[in-house]
Amino acid sequence: QTRPKQERADRLEQYLAQLRQVFASRRHWLRTHVRAVVADGQYAKKMFMDAIDDEGIAFVTKLQSNANLWYPFTGTHAKRRGARRKWEGKADFKNWTGWHSVPGDDQERVWTRVVWAPHFERVLRVVVIERLDRKGQVKAHVVLC
Repeated sequence: QTRPKQERADRLEQYLAQLRQVFASRRHWLRTHVRAVVADGQYAKKMFMDAIDDEGIAFVTKLQSNANLWYPFTGTHAKRRGARRKWEGKADFKNWTGWHSVPGDDQERVWTRVVWAPHFERVLRVVVIERLDRKGQVKAHVVLC
């Protein structure tokens, strides 16, 4: 329930407080029965990811279709001075090199990969679903984490 205007601060902060209250009152039951929390893209915020991660539960949400994601570097490091290379490059939702294909139907292609999300300050498993038209051309894509 959303609080009246004079009592509330930010609506998302209020939702986060309610979520923490539910976890505090039913922590044991939630940890034994709930494996993941699935939320709308509105809740793709660091504060929600942190709160749900603190409970040891997975969090599934939708990201922006142009989300800032980076591929972790997995190759061998050059023998040189300085810090080791961390990133292979920025995620490209048109080039699927290094991504794993997941079986889908005729109207979609599904790809997955582990990436770094600087906005959330964490490593995420990302799933990209491409919707195809009748000719097999990509109409749109959705990014889930």
